Amino acid sequence: MSEQINAASLCSHYQSAAHLAVIEQAVGVLMDWYELPSAQAGCRLRSWAAQCEVSPCQVAEAMVNGVCLGRAHSCQVTVVRQLEQLLRELPATLQA
Repeated sequence: MSEQINAASLCSHYQSAAHLAVIEQAVGVLMDWYELPSAQAGCRLRSWAAQCEVSPCQVAEAMVNGVCLGRAHSCQVTVVRQLEQLLRELPATLQA
């Protein structure tokens, strides 16, 4: 089974190049910051999207624009805050 994540599988509602790119960037952030394999990073995005009640694409946008770049749009602020908390908790969940 491949360890690669297919960005299109995470962004089913609208598959523009920009949406796919932001998902790949978010997966890359999780891979870099937490040394997750790409498949596990994609699973985290899906799980967090369900917890935040938004699409994985919206979680990816919140991570890249809000957390990494500090440029959250007003509609993303709640998701960014939830995502920041989930990211703080991630190291403990990886050790379990």
